[in-house]
Amino acid sequence: MVEGFLDPQPNWLDDSPYFGGDGGRRWRGYIGDVLLRVDLPRAFRGVWVADYGHPLEAKAVQQGNPSPLNLGYDCRTGHEANRAYANSLVPIETYTGGHLAPIVTVMRPGPGIAIPRSCVSVAQIQPRLRRQATACRKQPKRSR
Repeated sequence: MVEGFLDPQPNWLDDSPYFGGDGGRRWRGYIGDVLLRVDLPRAFRGVWVADYGHPLEAKAVQQGNPSPLNLGYDCRTGHEANRAYANSLVPIETYTGGHLAPIVTVMRPGPGIAIPRSCVSVAQIQPRLRRQATACRKQPKRSR
């Protein structure tokens, strides 16, 4: 399984009306610094869009915060939110929006590579590298 975003830097990561910047904080540990672009042919099977808002809801409640969406999940284990996440899967060719935190998921049944290397390239836009470069420029220079 491979997961990714519909956009290079989706708004819900850092500026969600429901989760604030929690999406970005939760994903930072799983995202590398170089953004890859995946271009799959229309006939490629196993590409879905899921709503990561369900796990974000559970994590917020588990950490003692108010329920951002008031979905009423029993969040002690996260099972209900994960089930809702799985039930939110929509084939990408029929996805028309509506998910609060859309994640693209590519699944392949059985062993093997989910996405052929020929479909993967380095993206033109590199928001994480740009953000890191800006942060480095803002740090005061140390004298020797």
